[in-house]
Parts: sequence; structure tokens; C-alpha cells
Amino acid sequence: MTFMHGEGNTSGYNGTWYTYSDKIYDGPRPSAPNASKAYFVYQPQYYEKWMPFFDFIDSWINSINSTQSF
Repeated sequence: MTFMHGEGNTSGYNGTWYTYSDKIYDGPRPSAPNASKAYFVYQPQYYEKWMPFFDFIDSWINSINSTQSF
């Protein structure tokens, strides 16, 4: 799976944020990693590290506007 670094790259940034923002996750909060899904947070190497951050952002957004979520 290739996200921000680009195919075969392990550092640097080859793109803009909007190119990748729709690949974080889709739908309800993921409850477990799933490598077959083409979204960032489902990947086993990212799930445990990034879900707490996404949960924090979601709670912050909900505290400002309960009709929105991350």
C-alpha cells in the first residue's frame, strides 16, 4: 500500500494533502486493522499508532459541532 511517500519511497512527500485525505478511513470508526481495505488506518502497521489520534480529533470536532465527525 502506498500513501504519502509514493511507490517505492520511504521518505519525502510526493503529493498534496487532499490527494490522501480520502484514504484515511471511510464510514464508521474502524474497530480493527484490515490489510485488505485500501485506507491508511486499516493497515496493521498504522492502526494502533494512529487511532488514538483520530479518536481525539473526532471528539474535538464533536465538542464543537455534534453533527460532524472526523
